[in-house]
Amino acid sequence: MVRKGATITGYILQEMASRLWDRLPQYSSSLERKPHFSAGWLTAFKSRHHISQKIRHGEAAGVNRMQLELDLADLRTYLETFPLDDIYNFDETGLFWKALPDRTLASEQLPGGKLAKERITVAFCCNASGNHKMDPWFIHKYRAPRCFQGINLKTLEMEWRANSKAWMTGKIFTEWLQWFNCQVSGRKVCLLIDGFSAHHTAIIFFVKKRLHSPTYKSDSFLRIQLRYVNHLIKGSSEHGKHITNSAGCGL
Repeated sequence: MVRKGATITGYILQEMASRLWDRLPQYSSSLERKPHFSAGWLTAFKSRHHISQKIRHGEAAGVNRMQLELDLADLRTYLETFPLDDIYNFDETGLFWKALPDRTLASEQLPGGKLAKERITVAFCCNASGNHKMDPWFIHKYRAPRCFQGINLKTLEMEWRANSKAWMTGKIFTEWLQWFNCQVSGRKVCLLIDGFSAHHTAIIFFVKKRLHSPTYKSDSFLRIQLRYVNHLIKGSSEHGKHITNSAGCGL
């Protein structure tokens, strides 16, 4: 039931145990007294079977596991054509920089406070061998926060962008793709990204612009990019995307 997405509680376990007892033929005509399936029984049952309370994370329940295995096998086959130095992975994470730890040392239970929701989106990219860790991109609400007063952001080992929600957008990811293209100029590399909508928007724009560039003539790049865009538009996989780049810097 858990694998199918059902939520199991202690009360449900007790109730199902009682029903199961009534259905077992060896106990239907037995004089043995039916257990109470009390809280003590539940505690012992969970201990015997190593059952504990878990928190659901992410959206894994919505994934077609069979299709996922097929997609992963296809991806592994594709990645075998690249050395580890040329396989890059990109992802974003949220940095809640004002949030305090939710655990503290105390002699009594303490009330919780309002959670600070101010965030910065941080985007990281690194190759599979780990020898090329690109400068992170930070996305904040403000283009020039007070903490950077008097500091030239261009001298720091990072890139700074801003929008009203401090989220990754299609426009910012388009800029990131152009920047990434310059970082790997002259090499054929594979970039792994997830299926975030801003990534879709940026890649389609980026590829279409390159396809119409009069200075670009790499047929192999065009074939791979067109295959990617067609795959993306059809929506045949939602588990992740890959894009191959063999061009030089700039558009």
